[in-house]
Amino acid sequence: MRLSDKQHRRTVLLGSIGTLTMMAGCLGSDDSGDESSADTDATDDTVDDDSDAEESGMTDGEGDDDASLDDALHFGDSSTSWPRGLADHSNSGYLPGPTESMTSFERGLEIEAAVETAYPRYVFEGERLYSAFGDGTVRVYDTGGEEHWERSSDVAVGPYVEGDVVYAITSDDQLVAFDAASGDQEWIRPAPDDWEYADAAVVDGRVYGLLRRGPSDYVAGEYDIANDEVTWESDQVDEEPQELLITDGTLVVRETGSFHTGVRAIDIGEETPRWAAELEAQSMLVGGELLYGLELPGGVDADTEIHALSMADGTHRWSVAGSDELDPETTVTDGDRLYCATDEGYRALDGETGEVAWTFQLENQVSAGPFVTDVTLYLAEDARVYALDPSDGSELGTDTVSDLSAVTTLTGYRDRLWVGGESRAAGRDLIALEQP
Repeated sequence: MRLSDKQHRRTVLLGSIGTLTMMAGCLGSDDSGDESSADTDATDDTVDDDSDAEESGMTDGEGDDDASLDDALHFGDSSTSWPRGLADHSNSGYLPGPTESMTSFERGLEIEAAVETAYPRYVFEGERLYSAFGDGTVRVYDTGGEEHWERSSDVAVGPYVEGDVVYAITSDDQLVAFDAASGDQEWIRPAPDDWEYADAAVVDGRVYGLLRRGPSDYVAGEYDIANDEVTWESDQVDEEPQELLITDGTLVVRETGSFHTGVRAIDIGEETPRWAAELEAQSMLVGGELLYGLELPGGVDADTEIHALSMADGTHRWSVAGSDELDPETTVTDGDRLYCATDEGYRALDGETGEVAWTFQLENQVSAGPFVTDVTLYLAEDARVYALDPSDGSELGTDTVSDLSAVTTLTGYRDRLWVGGESRAAGRDLIALEQP
């Protein structure tokens, strides 16, 4: 499984409670076990779900149970550290839902991770928190913070939670399925037609991926998990793929090679791309009608740049200079604006023109987040969390998470902010922040 450096950070096993989030800068780990570990080391701990859910303020069912949630602050019932745009895998960092801003922060439930592995990947789904660590282990907690089960499975990509099943891809290109409730392995399969997963994502029971059939031979494909069959593939990936986004039924592929460095948009089900364009970039994200490409420090050119292309036809809209602070893990978009770190501070760029809309001054670099809703931009600097107005960059609220030496992960789930990082005491913690 070969990935670019950025995809390696974002896609291959991430590991520290420092990355619970939809926005977290997920730094990868190459640690993995052997193939035989895929069906070993299961632990199932019985806990009282009702009492834990009551403690955490998250309850099963609908109706009266959900009445305790603050709908005005409801971030959604699913959240994940990657891909940041869970609904469309666009890497946007946008969370729809809340109509109000969380402007003050009260410490709530704390989950302690009894592991030393840095930067795990997290998925909130329903009443559980699913995590994958850098040693290939999948660990599942209930919403009260009690561990439910653990499975050593050499996971390299995932977890992806769909209904009663947890999917993951191992480092040797096998797709594995676990029962979400018990952790029992249901099955493990090699990549279809002996492909290698160069990059992949599980969406609605199907694997969409950039698949390698041989040296310099790549395809974009769709694999139906339930029927164990390939239902679509496109041979129109000319160079080595580096990154895959999925948005509105379209695969967006960034590729590099001897003859072409650029991006192409392939509509799922079609054999040929809708468009292809040259793009010098090491990362990309989609917001609204635009595809943004980030030319990062240390790339092909000495300069850093931000490029905007039309998602409709791939035409170039604008390019602006970046800075040494430009980082894909701290760059997000809500469709109207692009938010990114610069030497001058954290900045909003107008999506139509690339012009600076506002700049928010920080003493240090952004350490976690950001993620953006229709009404709030959340980010962390060291151990401090900020809520900003995305329209003008004004500060709506801020607080220091004194339990953590630094916040390295930040996301919204239901009506809480979840922050993670290294505890000042020992180990790594995941803490829920609530509106008092």
